[in-house]
Amino acid sequence: MSGDLAGRVAVVTGGGSGIGRAIAVALGGAGAAVAVCGRARVPLNETAELVSAAGAASRAIVCDVTDRDAVMATMAQVERTLGPIHTLVNGAGTLEAIGLPWEIDPEAWWKDVETSLRGAFLSAHAVLPGMIDRGRGVVVNITSEAAAYPDPYTSGYRAAKAAMAHLSGSLAAACAPHRIEVFAVSPGTVKTAMTLRLAREDPSWPERYAPSSDVDWVPPERVAALVVALASGRGEGLSGRFLHASDDLDDLRRRLEEIDGDELHWLRRARLRSGSRLHPRRWRRSR
Repeated sequence: MSGDLAGRVAVVTGGGSGIGRAIAVALGGAGAAVAVCGRARVPLNETAELVSAAGAASRAIVCDVTDRDAVMATMAQVERTLGPIHTLVNGAGTLEAIGLPWEIDPEAWWKDVETSLRGAFLSAHAVLPGMIDRGRGVVVNITSEAAAYPDPYTSGYRAAKAAMAHLSGSLAAACAPHRIEVFAVSPGTVKTAMTLRLAREDPSWPERYAPSSDVDWVPPERVAALVVALASGRGEGLSGRFLHASDDLDDLRRRLEEIDGDELHWLRRARLRSGSRLHPRRWRRSR
């Protein structure tokens, strides 16, 4: 896919390590100039160096994504030094509150919600006006399959990721007339510092989530490849949907009628219904 994003600018929040780093490097390898944002200078610099080694311009910017002024200043700096932002990847997230709801620190619980959800909203809020003016753009929110299932020990993280999925759909609906696509992407179980800590501290992990062997871990490069494909325009018709790193975009696009008809790839309730139904719709780009 090298060259697909030549001349475009991407921002990756949470780009200092793990999935965010893999996405940043892949975007650079596809030709995009990449700015990586996060809280720690050293890992951000390391990611920026990897992006540069892939042949792309890069910037490392320390930024707290929950701070509105900092986010606005960061996005302005990116546009001033690299150019107009075409792709935003909201990858920043924390998982500090692991434990039963009445035993954990409420501030840690709220931080998990705020970093993922407020961070994604503030970043989108900062870049969308420019995307609308230019009539193009892609926003990818890194969420999780955890959004769809309950767990007694990670309630804040799951609440945040579920909210991010719904935010993606709402943003997609709002942005559809402006040729801006928004996606919620679940990486699957990637071996990161966060998942390794979860494996140690979440009592439900061994029975419910742990891969049986290293073969079952999702490589971060698979997630990155999906994000690059979406940034390249290969997700047309799927804006607002909840996607997984294992999804085949070409196959999904061939089956759009089925996806629409069966209301697939939404984070939604399944229940017995009577009376009227409210059907989600696929938000199309303006032609």
